[in-house]
Amino acid sequence: MDAPRSRKNRKAPLGHQRTDADTLSDEAPAQSIETGRVVGRAKGVNQQEIVKTHGLPEPDGTLKKAIIFESILAPLRPGKLLDLGAGKGNFSLSAASLGWQVTAVDVRTVRWPEVDASSHSDMAALMNSITFVQSDVREFSIGRNEYDLICILGLLHHLEVPDQVDLIRKCASTPLLIDTRIASAEIDSFGDYRGMLIREHGETRAERDEVATASWGNETSFRHTEESLTQLLRDCGYPLVFQARPPHRREYTFYFALPRIRSKGFRSDRPAVGSGRGSGLWKHYTPGEAAPPAESTPGQG
Repeated sequence: MDAPRSRKNRKAPLGHQRTDADTLSDEAPAQSIETGRVVGRAKGVNQQEIVKTHGLPEPDGTLKKAIIFESILAPLRPGKLLDLGAGKGNFSLSAASLGWQVTAVDVRTVRWPEVDASSHSDMAALMNSITFVQSDVREFSIGRNEYDLICILGLLHHLEVPDQVDLIRKCASTPLLIDTRIASAEIDSFGDYRGMLIREHGETRAERDEVATASWGNETSFRHTEESLTQLLRDCGYPLVFQARPPHRREYTFYFALPRIRSKGFRSDRPAVGSGRGSGLWKHYTPGEAAPPAESTPGQG
């Protein structure tokens, strides 16, 4: 997949990118338990060893991220899919191969896939079916019900809490698939959310911008515990959250979140008990009293 990339369907950058964001505050002290596993904090803002009090079960190293993603999408009816923080575009290509109409968004273009159409015509056609958009995901506009599925894969843990909240709220009318790292202890806090404050790659903004897997602008990011992430999703309009088990990597797994149902369905449309069949058949009476006589209908008696 290495050759001149097609520019078809690629849109210009959307506005000015964000500047350095404020770092998080309200740090909570470390908690420890004697039986926990000692965890190093090489990237943590608070440079100390901690004892694991949260986090995920042991991962299954045989599980591959791409296979999990395709297994989740395969039973779903293809529609419009938004891939936020698309990176190399591998997930976008997988979704497109399953029949999804994909929009891939990333602020960096250096990792966008390239293909030689003369030698890989099928792959070139698949690439050209994807709309690539260069934009900071925090600035990208998402219309209500514009997509059938939104993916935030490997991105959420590179954002600060206010940006996480804003981004998820923008998605809140649409089913959401997340793949993210999870904090193994409650070391830092932001409001009601608990986890770890992480220092991103690079000492300066210019250095961070050159690291393909680093954040864009912010020098710190927030990694939630699973309980905190679930609370964040619920606070932003996703009351139902499914966790993938076992994790595919240590403290790293998928979450599938469903929004609140707003449109009427079978249960919201069905009539109250006793309101059907002429509405006069069912009568309320207090237990112990004589049942009301059944009203005769034509053709009975």
